[in-house]
Amino acid sequence: MWDEYNVVQNIKSHRVKFLGLWVFNVLNKRHLNVQFDPVLACNFKCKMCYFTDDDYVRKNMKGIFKEENIEEIANAIFKNALKLQIGCGAEPTLFKHNTKLIEVAKKHQVPYISMITNGNLLEKEDVESFSNAGLDEFILSMHGVTKETYEDLMDKGIYEKFHDILRFITEQ
Repeated sequence: MWDEYNVVQNIKSHRVKFLGLWVFNVLNKRHLNVQFDPVLACNFKCKMCYFTDDDYVRKNMKGIFKEENIEEIANAIFKNALKLQIGCGAEPTLFKHNTKLIEVAKKHQVPYISMITNGNLLEKEDVESFSNAGLDEFILSMHGVTKETYEDLMDKGIYEKFHDILRFITEQ
């Protein structure tokens, strides 16, 4: 799968790329990478993030995806998705239905499912549940490798909890 992705990256002509997308569409083949934030919120206030700006958050960041709409979005776009990335700016573990989201994506044969998270809300049971549902990858965000830097840059972050989640993922 990723070899084809690298080939596309090396094609310079937009016309050739669009022709390829058209061919994929006609043949009903996969061609989308879906980045999905099921919740527009975060449990941290990282110093470099827009979630630390209360005015920005109040005006622009509202909403939780409804569980009953998971099938609707899946029917609309998962059939053409090469990858589903859960979390792309907010904290996806605030969403209580990630296991169902992952299961539905796998049911629609999304080949690769990834989650970007700060990890501090994850428990061992979550890691197991997401993995068993079909999650292929956790990407953990961190902004410091020492306790002092990590907790300074990631306000409300717990360095030891981050290491716990790394251990849970490794054991899985």
